[in-house]
Amino acid sequence: MDLPVVYRIAKSCGQRGFATLRFNFRSVGGSQGSFSGTEEDRDVAAAVSFLAGELAAQGGERSEGCP
Repeated sequence: MDLPVVYRIAKSCGQRGFATLRFNFRSVGGSQGSFSGTEEDRDVAAAVSFLAGELAAQGGERSEGCP
């Protein structure tokens, strides 16, 4: 999430109007919880759900195929 290339890609996409999201998986970078190797799909689902809610609150539209 904090790697310079990831940061710059997210920043560039955001400047072009794309929704971006960077997040830590559990236990990474001060995040709570512990890495299990099997539960991290919940982290991705929660992040996608958060982004969808933020976009909906801003009046954004979801593209076909997006959760």
